[in-house]
Amino acid sequence: MTWYKTGTVAVTPGSNAVLGTGTSFIANARVGDAFRGPDGEWYEVTNIASDTAISIAPNYQGVAEAAGGYSLAPMQGYVKDSADALRAATQVIASGVADMQEQVAAATEAAQSAGQSKVVATEQAGIATAAAEASSDNKNAAQLAAQQSQNSAQASGAAADRSETARDSIVQSEQAAAASAAAAKDSADRAEEVTEGKAASGANSDITSLSALTTALSVAQGGTGSKNPSDARSALGLKSAATAELMTSLSDPTAGRVMVVGAFGTGGTAGVRLPGDDANAVVPNGNYWTPAVWTGAPYVGADSKNQGFLETRTWSTSGDAIQVWRGIIPAYGSFTRFKTEGVWGSWTNSSAADIAFTYVYPNGGSAASPASVSIGSRYASPNPFPGFPIICHVELLISGVWETPGWFSNGQSGGSGTLSTPRRGGAVDEIITATGGIGVASGSAFGGGSYNSSTLTSAPARIKVWRVKG
Repeated sequence: MTWYKTGTVAVTPGSNAVLGTGTSFIANARVGDAFRGPDGEWYEVTNIASDTAISIAPNYQGVAEAAGGYSLAPMQGYVKDSADALRAATQVIASGVADMQEQVAAATEAAQSAGQSKVVATEQAGIATAAAEASSDNKNAAQLAAQQSQNSAQASGAAADRSETARDSIVQSEQAAAASAAAAKDSADRAEEVTEGKAASGANSDITSLSALTTALSVAQGGTGSKNPSDARSALGLKSAATAELMTSLSDPTAGRVMVVGAFGTGGTAGVRLPGDDANAVVPNGNYWTPAVWTGAPYVGADSKNQGFLETRTWSTSGDAIQVWRGIIPAYGSFTRFKTEGVWGSWTNSSAADIAFTYVYPNGGSAASPASVSIGSRYASPNPFPGFPIICHVELLISGVWETPGWFSNGQSGGSGTLSTPRRGGAVDEIITATGGIGVASGSAFGGGSYNSSTLTSAPARIKVWRVKG
């Protein structure tokens, strides 16, 4: 059904009345239709009073209009053509009932008139009988008149009986019309029940299933274009990865699985721990972080220097591979090792520079505040270049000058001077600074250093350390 828009309407804010000009609401609208007012809003038609008057709900919300445009949109909650036909039939039946009621009234009036005629005729018969008794000469004439009056009364009674029959017939017609109207209403109710809840055209928000759909919706219609997964993926342009499983972890090496962001240490913002903390096992190609303890580490035992980053690459299934490890801080160095025919070789320190230099301040000192060393003491400092051979040279700050203290021994009475030497092997990698029992520095004539004055028992110290490749 098309929307009805003929004529114009007058509306008033806050009122439910809609008055039409040039409209035919009875033939083109029904209760429950949607009315779009001059304000562009939608209302429900609640009553159709005439061709030019309807009621709406809620009351009109817009501004007043004397001759505004409108639309009546039939709702599809029932079969409107059937309802219109039912309404027309009901109007015809109602009209027939009205005619029958008029006939009943006329027949009733005729019956009443006939009854009155019967009474009059009966009175005339009585008068005629009396006249016959009074006058024998007129007896025959009176009897004849009485007979005629009686015949007339009988005829009037028959007419009254016929009028009663007509009235009964009309009552029966009224009952039949009422039954017909009830049957028509029941039919309309059943039609509305059948169509209630059916999807209307346009947007729908209450469709929960399409169980009877036999043709797949196309991609353009929001569907997949097919009724089986394989063809649906093809229609949507999906390839084989659409059916693959995702990795179960960032180090999952299962063949055929789809990589995720951060897989094997690539693309993510967080690192991936070395699988099983074992670099000697078969490790998937990737980049991993290593803890303080892991199998195959460059430093022996539980050493914090083993914390760093491991890159592993496998050449082929025959067992050839390479691993590169870098310490979490530069001082821990960089190491490389190779696996040939399934056997890992030793780590080789592969730091870029051949020689490097730094200062170490023993006894907890620093460049800004060097700590003093005292006679007869021993101080251990970590190797600033772990894993590398180093050369050490200690200096003492004396009168604002960094002097070499030298060393000499005075037999059993003890020595004088200060020495710093590397101590490396296995898990040990440190620098030992030792002082003499007599002094930390003496004149150069005794110790061979740059300092040439009286013996000192303490002085601020620093160690020059050179890293070399060994």
